[in-house]
This record gives sequence, structure tokens and C-alpha cells, in this order.
Amino acid sequence: MKAFVTGGTGFIGSHLVEALLEQGIQVTCLVRKESSLQSLSSLPLSFLEGDLKNEEVLQRGIQGQDFVFHLAGLTKAMDREEFDQVNHQGTRNLLRASLAVKGSLRRFVYFSSLAAVGPSLTAEPPKDSVDPSPINSYGESKRRAEEFLLQYTEELPITILRPPTVYGPRERGFYLIFRYIRRGWMPLAGSGDRLLSILYVKDLVRAALLVLETPKTIGKVYFISDNTLYSWSEVAHTIASALNVHPIRFIHIPILFLYLASLWEEGFSRISRRPPLLSREKVREIQERYWICDSSMAKEDFGYTPLYSLKQGVAETALWYQDQGWL
Repeated sequence: MKAFVTGGTGFIGSHLVEALLEQGIQVTCLVRKESSLQSLSSLPLSFLEGDLKNEEVLQRGIQGQDFVFHLAGLTKAMDREEFDQVNHQGTRNLLRASLAVKGSLRRFVYFSSLAAVGPSLTAEPPKDSVDPSPINSYGESKRRAEEFLLQYTEELPITILRPPTVYGPRERGFYLIFRYIRRGWMPLAGSGDRLLSILYVKDLVRAALLVLETPKTIGKVYFISDNTLYSWSEVAHTIASALNVHPIRFIHIPILFLYLASLWEEGFSRISRRPPLLSREKVREIQERYWICDSSMAKEDFGYTPLYSLKQGVAETALWYQDQGWL
């Protein structure tokens, strides 16, 4: 069997590629000219140079494949248009290329995000059927990609996965939290704690492989989490335990300060022509109390249950960071 993977050089994508190869599946990765191949360089796979703008290249990559796994996208961008161009329009291009050469294609798996739905208004985690209400440009672009794909589920065997915050070896965003805690402190936005769903990367990858085995998953959208809700302070204490750091101090950063910092960052971004590290949309996202979801339908439809607890996933991640000299 063969698989075509976009975003294979990224954090989640590299773990997926490894898992596919372990299953004996031949892998071809779409890579941009400037992509770093460091995490894939030692693996027996093929590369196709190109991007989501070029449908001719995409058709060449999909031709003869059994599976398409679409992970490529932007989590940071200069503006709404840039998010939409890659996350939404890029997905449209890949879908059109798949329709043009679908042949033996057995499944098209799209990695969306909880951001496509937005935060919950209460501590009751939403199920997969909830009406999407994204609150930022990233989430909106993922939602639009989902809506486009769902129009073609009778023509292609499409499955959509919506993970929440994903962590694990090679991840650089969540890694910053490990760095803070290694130094004995943890920043928290505002005065209160917040609830989140979270997922270890290997559980997400396993879910992506499980959906391939069940026709019932075609045309469906699934939240994938570890089925537990956590406060940020609980996550911080779990990381501190894995790093043997005690005690840790929680530094509450006023939302007004974050908002002012985001204005400065956005101004600097316009000068440097690089996406801001902190934007007003990001501050709004941080303010929300409930970034949570319910993945019970994944268990019901294709038998997904997480294998990693937060403690186990954090311990394995911390060990990798230490072995690589990141901590």
C-alpha cells in the first residue's frame, strides 16, 4: 500500500510518516523547496518537491496512492488572507487533484483542529456534531476547509480529525512550557485557571491509522483527545514532576498587558514581514476558559481509546527533550 502525505516534515506529520512506514506502507511526502528534512532524512521514503498551489504536482503525487493524509498548513500567518490561502485554498487544490486522479484512492484523511469549532461556553465538552464557531482566522480557515471537503464525501472517502492541543517529541510550541517550568515558573494568562483537552502525538497518529480500517468513518468528523479535561496548573505540575522541578511558581500575566504586547508585536510584524509571535487573535484565544472536546464518537465508530495518559506522554516527551539537549 502507498500513502501521500502533506506536512510530513512537521511535528505531527513526521510521527505519522514513521507510523506508516512501520505498517509497511510506502510513503511519498510533499515538500517545499525550503523545507527541513531533518526529521525524515534517515527514513526510507520518497519526496516530491512542490506545494499546495500546484495542482499538477499534487496530481502527480496522488496518482497510484491508496491513502492521502493532509497535514500541511499554517498555524501562524501575517493575516486572514494568508491563513485562507494555505489552509482553505490549499485543501481545495488537494481535493481537486485527488478527484482528478482518484483511481485506487481508498481514503483521504484531513487533519483539522479544535480551533475550527472554537472554545466551549461551558465546562461540558462538545461532541463532534456541535455547530462550528471559530474565533480566529486560523480556526476559520480550517472550518472552511472542512466544509469544502464535506461536500465531496460521496465522491471521495474523506475522514476529518479534529485534535485539540497536541504535544510530544519534536514539538516546539509546547516545548516553551517545558522550558519555563524547568526554570521553576509557569506563566498563566489572567487571574483564573482554564480547562483544556490535550493529546499525545502518538495517540493522534494511531487514531489516523484506525479510521482506515472502518468504512463507517467515511464522511465523518471526529474529535480526538485523551478523554480527560485538565487545568493548565495540572498540566504544569505534571511537567514539573517529569522534570523533577519543585516547587513551581505561577505567574499570572494581566490580559491587558498581553493585549498591549500583541499590538507591539503586530506592528513589528508589519515591518519585519514575519507573522507575529503574539497577536490580538491569540490573546482572545488565550482568554477563553474552555478549549475542550469529547472524543466518545471516535471510540464508538472505530474503537479509538488513548494509550497514553498525560503523565506517560509528558514523561516520554521530557525524556526526548533532554536526550536532544533541548532542556
